[in-house]
Amino acid sequence: MQSSKMRRKIAPVAADGGDSADKLDQLLLSSVICNGEDIGPFVRKAFASGKPETLLHHLRHFSRSKESEIEEVCKAHYQDFILAVDDLRSLLS
Repeated sequence: MQSSKMRRKIAPVAADGGDSADKLDQLLLSSVICNGEDIGPFVRKAFASGKPETLLHHLRHFSRSKESEIEEVCKAHYQDFILAVDDLRSLLS
C-alpha cells in the first residue's frame, strides 16, 4: 500500500573538482529536479550572482547523467522488449 506522502529523491552527484559550495548547489539542484520542484529560485540566484553559466553547467551535467541512466535501462531491457514485440506479432498473425 502506498503512503500518501511523496518520497523525496536525492540524486547522486559526481565528485569532479570545484569548491564545496558549488557541489552543494549542484546536489540541491539535482534534488529539486528529481523531486519535480520549481527550479526558479536557482535561476534567480544564478542571474542575481552573475553566474548563469554555472547553472547551465549544472543543468547540462544533470541532463547527461540522466541520459546515460536512460541508455543503461534501455540496454538492460532491449532483448526483453524485442521478445515481447515478437510474441505480439505472432499473436496477431
